[in-house]
Amino acid sequence: MPLNPRAIATALANQIDANTTRALACYDLYPPTEPQYPCIIVQFAGIAYHETMGAVAGGVLARLDLEVVVLAHGTSDLDGQAAVLDMLSSGTGNPNSIIDAIEADRTLGGAVADAFVVGASAPTRLQLESGSAPITSTLTVTVRARR
Repeated sequence: MPLNPRAIATALANQIDANTTRALACYDLYPPTEPQYPCIIVQFAGIAYHETMGAVAGGVLARLDLEVVVLAHGTSDLDGQAAVLDMLSSGTGNPNSIIDAIEADRTLGGAVADAFVVGASAPTRLQLESGSAPITSTLTVTVRARR
């Protein structure tokens, strides 16, 4: 499969949607209007086209650095924080874990060679122009894909 950043973003968003039980809007691109909450938005942080050099089984690997932005509202700041922290949890028995959803199939349905979560930022409040103030955290995801 050729390196297709849009297809990778779509595969990542779809995998999160399929592997979490929370009603969660999953966007593979920035939505044109304010998103539906809670949601995730996949965005690119960069691409290294020559992660490996020379002959590698199956071809040269590229590294894509992606961010999965998690946004949640609640009836209070505490509700929003609790929702984001629930989605940042990992391990057996948490059906809302975005980390577990991403790593349920580290090939993202065959779209990439490997994908894994590196870390997450601390939850913070984001003040939007609309006046909305969701709680947010950003997961850093590394993807290795064939070129």
